[in-house]
Amino acid sequence: MVRFALLAMLLGPLLGGCGGAGPWGYARRYEPLDPEEGYLERAVPLSYEDAKRFPERYAGTFVGWFGTVEAMEPLDDGHLRLLLRFRTHQARHLCADERASSCRVTVTDRVGEPFVAIVQPRPEQLRGPDRLWKNSLVRVYGPLRAQLDDRLAVPVVEAVYFRYWPVGRYVTTAMRRTMRQ
Repeated sequence: MVRFALLAMLLGPLLGGCGGAGPWGYARRYEPLDPEEGYLERAVPLSYEDAKRFPERYAGTFVGWFGTVEAMEPLDDGHLRLLLRFRTHQARHLCADERASSCRVTVTDRVGEPFVAIVQPRPEQLRGPDRLWKNSLVRVYGPLRAQLDDRLAVPVVEAVYFRYWPVGRYVTTAMRRTMRQ
């Protein structure tokens, strides 16, 4: 048993490369993936309302917003136009039991206002049961455009990086009745 624990300690950082919380962030608090850390540090806490009310003032502001996918539209250049509904992240995630591995990234159950994100997905992110799809939770990092979206008059994030959680890999605060903090 001691040998296994030692082996796990030595090999753990080499396997997966995405920290102890894994790709879906199963931890009590938000754990960014290695490539995400720099973007997280750059993100400015900007309210949705300010971004919508004053798009020219906040043009180029680097944000890290959470949203749930309402619609996806492929663009001619290989990017996707995601219509997202703004969600507020809860700092302390909900957990099924005392183990951190039972915790899920948690966002408010209140569905916020819409915004658009332009993302460049990798092909594997669009296939399989854990693909990016309707109702996935997405965190987009990138600068805001100076103009609101032409169709919907909502803020647009030009994502330089994004991370997502398929349905079932995150929870909303509505789960407080059955999960704990």
